[in-house]
Amino acid sequence: MGLMQFNYRSEILGSFVNISIVYPTDALTAGGREGRFPYREGMRFQTICLLHGGGEDGSAVIRYTNAEAYAQKNCVMLVIPSLPNSFFLDTDYGIRSGTFLTDELPQVVRSLFAASPAREDSFIMGYAMGGSGALAAAIRRPDLYRACIDISGGVPLGLNMDLLKGILSRGEAPLRIYEKTFLPPDELDGSVYDLGNTLRKGLAEGLEYPDITMAVGSGEGVIVDWMKAEHQILKDAGAKAELTVFEGYGHEMALWDHCLGLAMDSWLPLKREPVYP
Repeated sequence: MGLMQFNYRSEILGSFVNISIVYPTDALTAGGREGRFPYREGMRFQTICLLHGGGEDGSAVIRYTNAEAYAQKNCVMLVIPSLPNSFFLDTDYGIRSGTFLTDELPQVVRSLFAASPAREDSFIMGYAMGGSGALAAAIRRPDLYRACIDISGGVPLGLNMDLLKGILSRGEAPLRIYEKTFLPPDELDGSVYDLGNTLRKGLAEGLEYPDITMAVGSGEGVIVDWMKAEHQILKDAGAKAELTVFEGYGHEMALWDHCLGLAMDSWLPLKREPVYP
């Protein structure tokens, strides 16, 4: 496997940002195959944008999960941006992490690295805060991703507007910076943070949305209820969404690693070989 650490100055963020790029380079192993894929000029890879959890940066994905090994096995490229405690949204205080994620990052990656530009070859997933961020990005920009994986989506980001407004109104935000990310509760309906409204409008306009797979551990407390409610909102709106509750897991890296493996082994429609011209 090839691992690259890329640091550059983002025009949208106005600061330098770290991105990990994981390339499959060794033997093909998925489906019992053996042997190396041939290198050819112009070859590309299917790509997963993989989002880390709250209180972390992108290095946690490399250090604490087997994502690199799963990507190698399934011949898929990983793009792991470091956006600590950003919620992967444009914030009311001016940091545009959401726009960076969906507008700038794909452009940079497809220009500088061997990522396939086709929607059918592009996926987004994450765990905890990253799971919520992946779902939000898929709703905001369905044109970018073939499928989305939300694992233990740890924070409400606007799909369940009643829940978000309640948390903000009661001062129950998990972090102070979370409160400051959004508009005041009475200004949220119909705003850029109203993901439910965005989803319903998009579906009514005939937009094609990614297939959504959600996963949560049975021991994750209130997060289980949050994800069940969000899953129902997605289904009621007409989106393709599946939810699995894994017994015996809490809000923990063991679950997230397990689901990252399942995602690459079976949940995502991966070709498990390079995309040749």
